[in-house]
Amino acid sequence: MTGMIFDVLYGFLESTDKLPNEQKGCRKKSRGTKDQLLIDKTVLNDCKRRHTNLGMAWIDYKKAYDLVPHSWILESLELANVADNVIEFIRRSMKNWNVDLMSCGEFLGKVNIRRGIFQGDSLSPLLFVICMILLTEILRKIPTGYTLKSGEKLNHLLFMDDLKIYGRMSSRLMD
Repeated sequence: MTGMIFDVLYGFLESTDKLPNEQKGCRKKSRGTKDQLLIDKTVLNDCKRRHTNLGMAWIDYKKAYDLVPHSWILESLELANVADNVIEFIRRSMKNWNVDLMSCGEFLGKVNIRRGIFQGDSLSPLLFVICMILLTEILRKIPTGYTLKSGEKLNHLLFMDDLKIYGRMSSRLMD
């Protein structure tokens, strides 16, 4: 069922151009991290060739999947103008997210997931990407980044839950 919801939700996000180019995670016809690394390599080569300044920083969100509040997942879906029935399906599904706790083959009990994204489900990576859309929109408004010789400007890339930011020099990464 969640696979079908993924297809519908992904189709909507793609048709409304809501999936950020800066995030290749779970994007169809993309190699995800490999594509991002190729873009990063292009920036580095451009900088070397043109002898320009470049500041970069990695931000690693520890336990990012586990720490996303369910309220933010639902709010992010609303901000993306996802259909109410899809949001309601996800809201109801969240109430049943749980895992079986086992040790040495012995069932110890169920653990309800009350915060974070249910990992291992086909819909989960897309929910996480949706939760990160607002961050991309905010970062796009910051007037810093690196401008390639072609004139294209880049100020960040997302590798699912890892963020790389670019600036003209390290002291001005987020001016």
